[in-house]
Amino acid sequence: IPGSISSRGTLDELSLGRCLFFEDIMQAMADLRNGSCRMALVACVDSLCETTVLDRLCEAGRLKSGTNPMGLVAGEAAGAVLLELESHAGRRKAPLYAFISAWGRGREAEPWTPETRSSATGLSSAFLEAFTRLPKKGAEIDLVVADLNGENIRACEWGTAVGRIFPIGGKERELKHPADCVGDCGAAMGSVLIATAVDLMSGMSAPLASAVSTSDEQGARRILCLEQGDEAGRDAVRRVATGVDRSILPSVVEQHVDEANSLWMVRNHLISAPHWGIRDLERHDARLEAHLHGLRLAGEAGWELCSGLLESNYPEDMFAPAVLAFEKGADDRVREVLAAVRQDKKKARTVISALGWLTYEQAEPHIGNFLASESGFHRYIGIAASALHRRDTGDWLDAALDDDDQLLKARALRAVGELGGREGKLTSKIREYLNADNEEVRFSAAWSAALIGDEEATEVLKSFVIPVSRCRESALNVVVRRMEPARAIAWLKELSSGRATIRLAVVGAGILGDPVLVPWLLEQMKSTELSRAAGEAFTLITGVDIELEGMKGFRPEGFDTGPSDDPDDYSVMMDADANLPWPDPDPIWKWWNLNAKRFPCGERHFLGCRVSGEHLRQVLRTGCQRQRAAAALELAILEPGRPLFEVKAPGFRQLEKLKHTG
Repeated sequence: IPGSISSRGTLDELSLGRCLFFEDIMQAMADLRNGSCRMALVACVDSLCETTVLDRLCEAGRLKSGTNPMGLVAGEAAGAVLLELESHAGRRKAPLYAFISAWGRGREAEPWTPETRSSATGLSSAFLEAFTRLPKKGAEIDLVVADLNGENIRACEWGTAVGRIFPIGGKERELKHPADCVGDCGAAMGSVLIATAVDLMSGMSAPLASAVSTSDEQGARRILCLEQGDEAGRDAVRRVATGVDRSILPSVVEQHVDEANSLWMVRNHLISAPHWGIRDLERHDARLEAHLHGLRLAGEAGWELCSGLLESNYPEDMFAPAVLAFEKGADDRVREVLAAVRQDKKKARTVISALGWLTYEQAEPHIGNFLASESGFHRYIGIAASALHRRDTGDWLDAALDDDDQLLKARALRAVGELGGREGKLTSKIREYLNADNEEVRFSAAWSAALIGDEEATEVLKSFVIPVSRCRESALNVVVRRMEPARAIAWLKELSSGRATIRLAVVGAGILGDPVLVPWLLEQMKSTELSRAAGEAFTLITGVDIELEGMKGFRPEGFDTGPSDDPDDYSVMMDADANLPWPDPDPIWKWWNLNAKRFPCGERHFLGCRVSGEHLRQVLRTGCQRQRAAAALELAILEPGRPLFEVKAPGFRQLEKLKHTG
């Protein structure tokens, strides 16, 4: 290794930014090949967590938050790569973690910004330059590791480039972006990318080649192509991955704990978001799972930090401890979790979510213990967790329907509807509770019975829409779909006559899907309070994406809703229409005048098509979360006996299930 840091000559370091680490590696490779040195150590360190940097990113609206789920996560890192020729490493019997087989450079003439998409010409040329050095011209690449970090601007550039660099109809390359779990580390991101690629390749038995891609804000693009190292190198990486000879860094473990619980809390908003789809949810869940995996690798240190959260009053702090406790199967850990939950319904919902995160094989023993408990509250957790997995607990569910514990009974009644009706033999039992005194029991009975097809239950469910009830939107979603269309229109007209209920009429029009209501919805778009809801209802009927079709308007000046920054303002209700676009009525009217004939009145439409099983299953694969939830309800009604598809399940599990959904 040279005794002094070598000069980079005329290279403009500022224009390379986060690509500088890869450029240093390329320069070191050249030095190795021309004999200038025998070994070269290339190192990097950077942080986006400095206050000034965070302030700048925040002002630009680029940081990830509850209102900006596609923003970046700030992080910091340091890394080093030791390079040497294979022959030299062989003489000293050093393990080879990976081989650098090719590299490429590129530059975007007009770098992306949050407002401007990239043409991806620089990224494409960097990949193609690297591929020209490979024997199969890139066909051997099985994996791409990129620094996307969840940002749309980076993802769009990759989406544009991928069609150019890989042949259409060829094998699908796996894409990984580790910034999702470590944060964006700026100029040190390259070391994270390489470490991730080496780790992934070490676990593959068959030969594997990967491309590692990094992009700088100023337009620089760099690509490295890697191949699997030798067996000694792969063994060394596996030992680190499985926890052998590793050091525990408390600050890193603390970050895993904080991020896991924070991401779970954000997830509670995303699962019903109008602008997030299954792929977005999968990426978010992959980040969450990566932090949970970090806690698993930390062993006792991970559990010690997690268990410290059990004294917290915040329900979200229960998620990571509950997952670790149930996965480990250690009775003492499970008892700690349950002792912290006590009879708290909010904390119990977090524990139920943790059981839903596990595979059913992992969760089943714990669910069985809950169901067999003498505590009605614990049996409630067991019924709810099994329902999340859409598993029928048989006699346990039957017994819960007759239990004196009202919370347990209500959850069991809802589970019957989620499971598809239990062969109809329980319909009479459900109807017994349509007039129950307990509101939760009455609602759950009406919801399940109406979903199964009971008309009397539909009338009961209407009573949860008016007057105001916390269940009103869940009730509305089933009632309108179950009513005969003419009666539904008459009821929506009744709702539209009151200032307190007109928004329900707007939402209900989209649920019903009858094009006869579109002109009325277009009129409601002129109302500041109703505009976005009317736009969403229009989309539900016609399938027109207001934002993508250039029909988006502007937020009215001075309009404000939801929580404010005023410490004296005690209103904490979120804007019900947050993340929906503001429609521009004029271009929408023009579009409707040209296309109205395609939508016969008197027939229900959903996202531009008549309601059909094939179309609904397609929406489950491609729609946004709120649309997917609607499609799941429609499908359960259209095909009696089919369990309600769970759109809140972990994204990776949903995608696997959708592969087998006919």
